[in-house]
Amino acid sequence: MSGAVKTIDLSSMSPEERKELACNSSASVDILVVLSKDEYWYIRANVAVNKSAPKDLLVQLAGDESRYVRKSAALNPHTPTSTLLLLAEDEDDEVRWNVAKNPNTPIYSLAVLAKDSSRYVRQSVAQNPNTPAVALVNLVEEKDDGLLYCVIPNPNLPKDLLVSLSGDKDFRVRYRVAQNPNTPAVVLMMLTKDKYANVRFYVAQNPSTPADVLVSLSEDKDIDVRMSVATHPNTPKDICKNIYNNLVQQDELSEKIASTIIQKNILDQTEVLALIALYGEKIAQKVAENVPVEKNSLLEKVLTKHNCKAKINPVEKDTNLPMSKVC
Repeated sequence: MSGAVKTIDLSSMSPEERKELACNSSASVDILVVLSKDEYWYIRANVAVNKSAPKDLLVQLAGDESRYVRKSAALNPHTPTSTLLLLAEDEDDEVRWNVAKNPNTPIYSLAVLAKDSSRYVRQSVAQNPNTPAVALVNLVEEKDDGLLYCVIPNPNLPKDLLVSLSGDKDFRVRYRVAQNPNTPAVVLMMLTKDKYANVRFYVAQNPSTPADVLVSLSEDKDIDVRMSVATHPNTPKDICKNIYNNLVQQDELSEKIASTIIQKNILDQTEVLALIALYGEKIAQKVAENVPVEKNSLLEKVLTKHNCKAKINPVEKDTNLPMSKVC
């Protein structure tokens, strides 16, 4: 880490220029070492948040007299866990808050911080995907709405709690239950009947929602719910096509909807051409990126006209022909 800074004369740079350089991930270790001792705390803080900063430098900055520098070190994902353990006991609650956000904070520290006097620290613990289930349960038992909203989407929240919370009178609780990837399918199916569109929307957005639940939402009265169903990877293609056809019939099609439908690759060439004619180059680009095109087809020519390079569908070889006749 020692050695002269050969390429940049830091002494000729203004504080603002040094501040910018300190957070530049391409800055050399030698430069970062010099900047870590800068007289201005905001320059040292930028070094501390720089993901290219070596671990021994982060350890040094974690002991800085400025809380802002320690805050930055607490947030850096490359700060050693042993240092995060120490920062979890920092006197400044904003430093502890950033430790609670760090994806590499040890489980032990997260469990301790779950009992922190600062509500903001506890909220960050609630959102950290590494927080143990027992700590999350304790946070739920605080009966604090703000904490509860943060806890519910956490993938470590026990399923029995998700089941229990799915019947909460507060729709903001229910739609967060709908977001959790571990919410049981039976609960997701129940939430498809919720009177609030936000709840049904998040059921349709949940990556774990199974096909039968998505099918039940495919005729939802809310267009955003139906669009989420249409673009979900677990939705059967025939259901996606039905949603598209209904949108066309009801004159609810938009460029944004057309763009997402194109990515599912469920339309025939005539329908794709119609969308390009309607919305132009942006849709043409989506088609070029997602739809295999027959060589020399009308669709290929239209895409070329829009300066888009088509994905040519490979010609299938007829394996029943003699090898000499196979192209």
